[in-house]
Amino acid sequence: MSNKTVNKVRLSDLPTMHTDGVNIGLRSDDTLLLQFLSDTPDGLIENVRTIMTKEAAISLLDSLANILGHFPVKAEQNETEPQSLESKTPDAT
Repeated sequence: MSNKTVNKVRLSDLPTMHTDGVNIGLRSDDTLLLQFLSDTPDGLIENVRTIMTKEAAISLLDSLANILGHFPVKAEQNETEPQSLESKTPDAT
């Protein structure tokens, strides 16, 4: 067993909301601003705004990758335009 102590998460009264997108900005103090947004007929609504350290964001990315089983690969430096889906599918002829 690890020597780390596990802190119990205390739940707040915040409701659970559906998120359609996230805006991410790198701040001058090397932290990240994350805005979780929902798309409504009246426009985008900000659900939550939070700031994370780069280390916490990397830990979040690692957790998401492991949970989803999706491990993105960094694009090559000389690749300037993203490939379309059509260019990645083999010819049907």
